Amino acid sequence: MQMYKFRRTDFIETNLKPSLVEACTHQMALIDSSLTQFTRHRDRLRVVREEKHKQRLEMELLGL
Repeated sequence: MQMYKFRRTDFIETNLKPSLVEACTHQMALIDSSLTQFTRHRDRLRVVREEKHKQRLEMELLGL
């Protein structure tokens, strides 16, 4: 690596670690956001499916 070639091992502490922490934080925020959105859509889909099932049963009871 270039930092060892030029004896700049401080690069790890000053540039690499902060960049990794920032990238990790950003990815964790994206995962959290995606999970929240998925949960919301999944719950809505469950409600829609239940409503459609109820409507189908009502139609069968009415003989339509």
